[in-house]
Amino acid sequence: MLECRNLVKRFNAGTPDEVTLFNGFSFSAEPGEFVSIIGSNGSGKTTLLNLVCGSLPLDGGTIAFGGRDITRLSEHKRAVFIGRGFQDPQK
Repeated sequence: MLECRNLVKRFNAGTPDEVTLFNGFSFSAEPGEFVSIIGSNGSGKTTLLNLVCGSLPLDGGTIAFGGRDITRLSEHKRAVFIGRGFQDPQK
């Protein structure tokens, strides 16, 4: 199971351009469950994936996978159990 609890993500924190994308966002997916995340451009779909995969750091909250807290694991350590396919095949 993937469980995201109370995620917080801000960009340009402490500046006049600060944007809070997630502020206490929670989400979970059970084993075998198929989930689609849809939204307009800039709504946070890719940022959520980057947070789960470890490409971006969280400003708050926790991420657990299979009951294990992975919030502070590096991206390469998460890659052992989280796969990702990019739209751009050169990535």
